[in-house]
Amino acid sequence: MDATEALRRAARRWPGREALRDGVHIITFGALEQRVNRLARQLVGRGIAPGERVATYLPNSIAHVAAQLAVLRVGAAWVGINRRLAPPEVAFMLEHGGVRFVLSDGDGLDPASTGSTVETILDVSGRDRTLERLLETESVAPLPRSPTERDVARLRYTSGTTGRPKAAVLTHGCALASLRNLLAELHELGPADTVAHVAPLTHASEALLAPAFWRGARSILCRDFEPAAFRELIHRESVTTLFLVPTM
Repeated sequence: MDATEALRRAARRWPGREALRDGVHIITFGALEQRVNRLARQLVGRGIAPGERVATYLPNSIAHVAAQLAVLRVGAAWVGINRRLAPPEVAFMLEHGGVRFVLSDGDGLDPASTGSTVETILDVSGRDRTLERLLETESVAPLPRSPTERDVARLRYTSGTTGRPKAAVLTHGCALASLRNLLAELHELGPADTVAHVAPLTHASEALLAPAFWRGARSILCRDFEPAAFRELIHRESVTTLFLVPTM
């Protein structure tokens, strides 16, 4: 198994069930699986190989989740860049990680501030109609090779509070171990639940995606945190599970 197994399982068991909504779009488990496979094939066609470091620079959104999972399906290492970082911090992580490809939405990422290694910035938000037409021609079948548990899944950068951020190297096996632990902790999570992700998906909130997929729960992806609006969303959408920090 690899770090995207939870989505495969959900797509087999509940293809028509809502998986994600982000305030603009809603997608089912089956449609998300197809989107991920198509995008993974497109990335391979653009020269992204297993072991490559590929960054995402996206808000909490369906596009973010699909991009992240497609990178993992290819066998590349995902480098999640928090949109709230300052340009010098973004440039450092991209250059330090040796990132050549960035998956973004065309907003906020200045090509001049991406460091010396970035060669391609690809808009995967759905607004690039040329890319969307190419994706429609890609097969929805999975790639012939899946990553192993020993393959690197992610470079997760530390906060850098005591110096330069450092890249923690996490394998697919690490991701699966985390999933098992969270499933044990969230033992009551099930298809009737709704998980809200308001903290950045480049941080700890992302860890709740795989358990939600595994159990058939839906996830709501919030771009921003505004207390009154978020409180209203919790009641309106019957949110049962979320990750917050104390200041929220």
